[in-house]
Amino acid sequence: MTAVHLYGYLHVHIGLFANTINFGPQYDSVNIGESLIQFIYSDIAGLRKRGSCSEEDFHSIHPYFACCDPRWRGEFIRSVNEHKVDSSFYSIEDLLKLQKKYRDLLISMYSSSSENDARKLSRILSENDAARSLTCYSLCNFGSSSDGRICLDYFVSSFEEVLFLELTEMLRRNVRAVECKNCGRLFIPRRINSEYCHRVYTSDGKTCAEIGYTQTFNRNVKNDELLMAYTKAYKAHYARMTKPRKRVKNMTREEFGAWYKEAKEKLNQARAGLLDAEEYKAWLKI
Repeated sequence: MTAVHLYGYLHVHIGLFANTINFGPQYDSVNIGESLIQFIYSDIAGLRKRGSCSEEDFHSIHPYFACCDPRWRGEFIRSVNEHKVDSSFYSIEDLLKLQKKYRDLLISMYSSSSENDARKLSRILSENDAARSLTCYSLCNFGSSSDGRICLDYFVSSFEEVLFLELTEMLRRNVRAVECKNCGRLFIPRRINSEYCHRVYTSDGKTCAEIGYTQTFNRNVKNDELLMAYTKAYKAHYARMTKPRKRVKNMTREEFGAWYKEAKEKLNQARAGLLDAEEYKAWLKI
């Protein structure tokens, strides 16, 4: 991959006392790791299928392409659309290689099957070519971000240096990335117990966070005969409390609360083998 023009240089602001990163005055600060994860899952392959690309197409890939020098950006877009081979700019193929490289790095460090030990991380970083040419750490000063907070002002020379800087800051600050339990992609949790990301997952615009718990629960129900019987009985008893029936004895809120408590206790006993499973299912139908 050849070097980029001087106009591709950029100031990146990283919070001194907060795990935030900012790529330009027109962009708000984001949590460290979010823009890198945005890049590794962006649809760069889709851009390759197009006849031509616009600046907005690259804005969704990474904030770098919206914040770098407009002269460099214009020449870069022209280079991509003209499919130049001998160019000092990144091509779509270059970006795809970078995407795979950093996706593999993040997955190897943060996936549920990885072993996040210090020696492994040290080897990953030492084997990365970008580490040998990283200049931004020697071109770092104190500054202030767009929201007025004190930050470290890094002067980066290329897009890959931006990616590698964010990766190393994630490791240095022990920023945690986890796999979404619904879509399986990495994300930066905003709460310590977050299990689902906020990516749009369904055709009607619902996110993993909105549907993830329900889908996971439904999958567990289908694989758990006792839980399936309990869930069916729960819905029936809840309806007796909220929707009075003529043929079925109605329940008060207090009666439903007592049934719910007993049903949960018996479910745990049946799972532990302390209560016969068929006896429990028969009790649920009463």
